Amino acid sequence: MSKTSSRDRRPNGSHRVRLSIVPKQSGWAIVGSGAINRVYETRREAETAAKRLVAAKRGGESVVRGRDGRIRSVDTYALSAASFAKVSAVEGISLTAEMKRDFRALDRTGLSPEARRQWLVSKYGK
Repeated sequence: MSKTSSRDRRPNGSHRVRLSIVPKQSGWAIVGSGAINRVYETRREAETAAKRLVAAKRGGESVVRGRDGRIRSVDTYALSAASFAKVSAVEGISLTAEMKRDFRALDRTGLSPEARRQWLVSKYGK
């Protein structure tokens, strides 16, 4: 039986992505599901690649470990626009055409989740 905790499962039963960025002699590796995906020259390159991988899987988290093996940071990435649209449809929420354009524009900017939230609050209030 799997040792996956309930917080690692999505409501539909699938597992969320959890990638670890770990130091190796030749650089930094992204490890997920027990396999090394690739080794990068710098930690920053590995972090950027992990962020892209998690985004492609509709959210999850990346854990960065230092050379001493201790966790340096954990970044959690929220739902993608497609996943958000599915949840919204179930909840009966619909976005206006302007809101959809805004979200597409935000996706192209590469802003952090906090910067996106600030932008949305400044435009739409709350």
